[in-house]
Amino acid sequence: MFDDDFEMPVFPQTAAEKLKEVPLFFLSCQYPEDAYYAQLCEQAILEIWRFNLIKPLSDQVIESNQDDDLIVSEVRTKVLLDSHMTVVLLGRNTWRTYQTDWVLAASMSGDPTQRSGVVGLILPTHPDFHKLTYNSALLPPRMADNMANDYVVLRKWSDNLEELQSYSADAATRRDQISPKNDRKLLRENSTGEFWGLN
Repeated sequence: MFDDDFEMPVFPQTAAEKLKEVPLFFLSCQYPEDAYYAQLCEQAILEIWRFNLIKPLSDQVIESNQDDDLIVSEVRTKVLLDSHMTVVLLGRNTWRTYQTDWVLAASMSGDPTQRSGVVGLILPTHPDFHKLTYNSALLPPRMADNMANDYVVLRKWSDNLEELQSYSADAATRRDQISPKNDRKLLRENSTGEFWGLN
């Protein structure tokens, strides 16, 4: 029998309990040229978060001859799975790929409880990494659309854990408060011009 002033001790959360409170991440990058940065990013996030590193979209069986809505639905269920934060590593050629466009479209689909926050990290391999401003024509077009309405968090590359935490928290807030612009038609093939709009 306990005394009247007895208080149950508060035990630290178990790892399993903490997992229920943190975002599951999907990491999107241009393989193999940006795989080095993907590995560093994965190692940083794994220190405290469950990290959902899934096979590149190109390894998934998703037919490109389907309509946009079906492709987005399949990417959401087969690729993004239960993740609710998408980190896009932006290298020199990331903006060109239709796979990146599909991942972004699926990340932004649905209501706030279904869609993902989006963080774009400009890598040292990107032409704008050492510049004070970025050229939106060298970002994935759908990401550029959502820079204008502040849905996407765009930052320069970092594998610093505290910075990544801050970026993801910001993206989660924006996901809950901002409606993404997601009406652009899906890319069906990789772009070939010097930047989008000149393909």
